[in-house]
Amino acid sequence: MRCDPVEKAIRWAKTQEKGALFPNWARLESKVMRAYEDPSKHTIMRNQMQIGFDNSIYPALSRLLILGTPQLARKIHPRTSTLDTVEGRARLVEAYEEITGYKPKVEDWRAARDTFK
Repeated sequence: MRCDPVEKAIRWAKTQEKGALFPNWARLESKVMRAYEDPSKHTIMRNQMQIGFDNSIYPALSRLLILGTPQLARKIHPRTSTLDTVEGRARLVEAYEEITGYKPKVEDWRAARDTFK
C-alpha cells in the first residue's frame, strides 16, 4: 500500500529532529527563503535544499511552501500532478493549516504563479 504523499509531508514537516532547534517545516522555510533571496538562483529545486526529506514528498512540500509564501512561485515550478485536482488542492490547504496553524495566503500554486510571473 502506498503512503499518501500529503500525509507523509505533514508527518515530516511536524517532526523535530533530535538536536534541531526547530521542526522540519521551519527549517525548510528558512532554507528556501535564503535560496529565494539569492539573486544567482533562478529556480529552487529539491536537491538544492539538502534538508533530509524523501524526494517523494517534494511535490507536496513545494506546493505547501507556495501556499504560504506565494512569491516563491517565481522560483519554485511544480509539475502538474494529482495534487492539482480539486481534491488534491483542498487536501493541501488542510495540510498547510495543520502544519502551520494558519490559513494559506493562496489556495492553489497556479494562482500564485499567475500573479508573480
